[in-house]
Parts: sequence; C-alpha cells; structure tokens
Amino acid sequence: MAKNKMMVKNLCHVDSNVDEKWKIGIREKVCGNFPLLELEGIPYCILHLPDNNKDNDEFNQAFNKLIENTTKELIKVENVTEIEKENLLSKLTFDFRAICFPNRFRFNGQRFTVFTNFNGAKFLGDVLFNGVVFDATISFNSTEFNGDVEFRHTIFSEKSQLYFIQTDFERRIDFYFARFSGYLLFLGLQPREIFVNKSSTFTQKVYSLDKRPQYKFKPNVILDFQHCKVEQPNKIIFNSLNLYPNWFIDINPKEITFTDVWWENINNDFTKSNVKTELRKLEERGIRNSKQLFKITCRQLAENAENNGRFEEASSFRKLAFETERLERKDKINKWWREEFTPLSFLMKSSEMIKKFPYDFAHFSYRWSSAYGESWRWATFVLLLVIFLVFPVIYIQTNFQSCPKEKPLSISLGEKSCTTGGLPFGEAIIHSLTTATLQNVEYRKPTTVWGELWIILEKIFAPLQTALLALAIRRKFMR
Repeated sequence: MAKNKMMVKNLCHVDSNVDEKWKIGIREKVCGNFPLLELEGIPYCILHLPDNNKDNDEFNQAFNKLIENTTKELIKVENVTEIEKENLLSKLTFDFRAICFPNRFRFNGQRFTVFTNFNGAKFLGDVLFNGVVFDATISFNSTEFNGDVEFRHTIFSEKSQLYFIQTDFERRIDFYFARFSGYLLFLGLQPREIFVNKSSTFTQKVYSLDKRPQYKFKPNVILDFQHCKVEQPNKIIFNSLNLYPNWFIDINPKEITFTDVWWENINNDFTKSNVKTELRKLEERGIRNSKQLFKITCRQLAENAENNGRFEEASSFRKLAFETERLERKDKINKWWREEFTPLSFLMKSSEMIKKFPYDFAHFSYRWSSAYGESWRWATFVLLLVIFLVFPVIYIQTNFQSCPKEKPLSISLGEKSCTTGGLPFGEAIIHSLTTATLQNVEYRKPTTVWGELWIILEKIFAPLQTALLALAIRRKFMR
C-alpha cells in the first residue's frame, strides 16, 4: 500500500478500537513528534501504522527511541534517595499502547524494571520475548497476537505481575524454560475469551448437556508451560476461560488457581474420543511419552479441583487419568503380542510369559463396574443389571430344591412335597435379591455345586458393587 509522509499538522489516528479519551495520552507519550504517514487516507505515526509492509528500519528507530527516553529517566532516578526513587519509579512507564508491531519482532535480552504497558497493541506476526527480564507489572490488556508468542528463558521476578486480560491469541503461547516468581493472570471477559474465536461471544453460545456454553477454539492456539519453573504456583491464575487439560503438562498444576474455568475434553463419551483427542494434540506437539505425562497431569488437576471443592470436575479428571492408563496398558499388550509372544517361546516359558503379560483384571473390573468409582449412574445400572437380570437368568437354568414356604422345612421334606428344577423368572429375581442382601432362604436351595458357587459369587459381587456405588455418590459431594 502506498504511504506518504504528511507534513500538515494532524494527529495520529492510533487505532479504531481505542477510546478517544485514551488517545490523548497515547499521542503525547507514544506518538511524540514522529512524522505521520497516510494509509487509506487516515494519518498514523510509524508506530501505530497497521501495515505489515511498513519500513522496519524506520519502525525500529522510532521504537528504540521510546525505550531510550524511558531508560534516560531511569538513569536519573538512580541518583536520588530511596523514598524519592520509589515514588519516581511508580510514575515511569515503558508505554507501548496500541503500537502495531511488524512480523517477527524481537525483544530478546532486554530488561524492563518499571510498568510495561502493551494495552491495545497489535503483533502482526511472531513476537519473541526470549531471555527478557521483567521486574515490574506487564500488561497485555486487549492486545492482539496474530503469530506465536515466545517467552522462552524469560524471567519474571518476584515484583513482576504479568496480565493477559481480554487478550486475543491466534497461535502458540510458549513459556518454555521461563521462570516465574511473581503473578501471572489470564482473564477472559466478554466479548473476548482469549483462546476462542472472536465470533464465539456470549450471544452466540451453544449449550451442551451439562448446560455449559461451548465455544469453538482457534485451531492453532496452544498454551505451553514445558520445563518452566514456578516458585509460587498459587500466583498463577486462570479466570473465566476455556482451557485444555493437555496445556498443563510438565508444570504441576495442583496449586494453580482456576476460577470459573470451562475444561474442554474432560467429559468422556462411550468412544473415549476426548482422551484420544488430548493425546493426539500432545503427539502433534512432539511430546514424548505423552500418555504418561497426560496421566500425571490429569491426576494433579483432579487434586486441584478436589482441594477447591469442585468434586465433579475432579471426578472427570480422574476418569481421564484412568482411561489414559488403560490406553497405555493397551499399547503394552500390543507390544507384548508383537515383540515377545511366539508359540515356541510360550511353550518353553509359559509361566514366565504369563507373568509378563501386561493385563490388569482389577483395572478392567473397576472400569466396567463403576467407571473407576466415579459414575454413580453406571454403578447403579450394573448393580440392577446383575441383580434383576444376570443372576436371575442363571438361577432359571440352575437346579434348586424348592419347598412350600408356608410349611416348616422338616415337614415338607417328610411329605416329599419339595420340587427340583430351575426357578421361574419371578422367583429367580426374588432369590437374587435375597442373595444380594446376604439372606439365607432355607426352603429354596441349589442342588448342585455350580448353583452354590453362583450364590457365593453374588454374595461377594453385590456388596462390592454397592460399595462402589456408595463411593461414586460420595465423590460427587465430598473428598
């Protein structure tokens, strides 16, 4: 686009999204005396010109001038008393409000010791804060990032407070090997929810079965905390956001503060596609040992939710962890069949190979009996299914000695009025209920070893299943 310097007395437009009352201060502190350029008939200074093809040398010269001006003021402050110094520092600012940064801009290695203001700024491409040291508040209120954002090896000191409020991200936010000693806040407010599409506002929400508003995530947004060091996790806060569990691997989120957060992919369907989606996202990021890391992360998030009274959320995270463990074990079984099992080796070392077979019957039973002790609905269904269908069907086909219940057993046996055979379905249900409640019925007993075995198994299974039901109900309301 054509850009021509305007020597007429005019004012920088700054940005259409900036309120007029804020433009006065921005023009004074940011635009300064930089010459104006014209874009589509609208005047801008080089810093606010919203064009990725603007002269990078001219932009860098103007931007460095801004930093130099604040740096000179900081040098002057060094020669005053501590009380005066603190007062003067509170008034100094690295003011980058509404600046439009060109593609792949670098802040590498710089140090910001006073309030750094990026409110309303636009980064047209990638931005790198690698190796930067922040010793004060950094604000990215309503900032737009159209490329990757890197804070690799960045140091946020104890005095730092990093704020992402109504910030608009389009791609990866990378805190690889960053060190946090201060505060970090991600806050989503209407109409911008940080990680979801701008069109996904509260007036365009779609409700799921659990009545939560569902938003369409931006496909390329990733929050990455790998290998970062967090000295005080409770100073990291996520408020009013939609988040993915896989974003929190390798950070130990047990003490992070989550307020009014909606988690994606934590409510499993019957195909377990949510778990697979989370693992696929980790694999796309090149994360090794993704199942093990995700399983650990889910258990840490479950502990966080439980410690803060979000019991249903904790239950969902535990189920994610168990399902991930199941998939991990499934991979080991496939590897066992593929690499270790051969008919010859099994014949020669059968006992040793059976011991090495990575199958866990307890895990399988726990899953199918109560969804790992987390679903009271499923536990109830299984209990009723077993008592009212499974064992009654077995008792129909099992020989019982049935005597008239209105007579004493000894008289019925003496009169030979007892019958032998399978139970009618209604009577089989009654017998299943009495067995499940650990009652002994003298006038109705099995006549075979198998019949006695089935009754023993029901007396074991029914109380265990009832206990799992009680556990699932308890977990819904308390630790």
